[in-house]
Amino acid sequence: MARFQLSRSRRAVSVALAAAVVVVGALWASGTFDTPLDAHLLSVGQMPTGWAAYNVSGNGLGCLGTSLAPVGEAPTARATIGFDYGGSIPAVVERLANYPNATTAYRSIVGNLIACTTLSGQSGGQALSGTVGPLSFPRFADASEAFEANFALGGTHLGEELVIVRKGNTIMAFDEGGNPSLIPSQCQGFVEKALMKLP
Repeated sequence: MARFQLSRSRRAVSVALAAAVVVVGALWASGTFDTPLDAHLLSVGQMPTGWAAYNVSGNGLGCLGTSLAPVGEAPTARATIGFDYGGSIPAVVERLANYPNATTAYRSIVGNLIACTTLSGQSGGQALSGTVGPLSFPRFADASEAFEANFALGGTHLGEELVIVRKGNTIMAFDEGGNPSLIPSQCQGFVEKALMKLP
């Protein structure tokens, strides 16, 4: 029974992570991708012991599913990787996208996330509801903003931290999700490692 609950929690986090980062909709739907960005993603060797890569999948959820698709801004390249701890939570997703006008895309993404305050939808046939708001976080690269989401799925309470960073023409969305008591310093450390790989 406990294994089922962990699996269900992981699915919930995976759906929320997929919804909260640059994963679906217009952001990834258009353009031709021959991406050199894969080489700039974190690798398993950079993660702490016990973390492993997993396939990121899922559709958008509530306003987070559409808030990361800047209107009129299509990426020219993109790359994604996900990691989880021990096959469960916490889990992280790193997404990179290059834009011809990354400043405009970044402003649109941040504006959409600021407007996304209530999260609702379905995951695995269960209702998911929660809130999204700003998160106090260090500044990174050319520009960055952080957000946190707290939500419930089938009686399981989960949380996530989402950091949007612009460095040159690249936008990184880095998301860590798991139990509500996430450790911001861990997410910050992951973001710092990820940024060191960006050109």
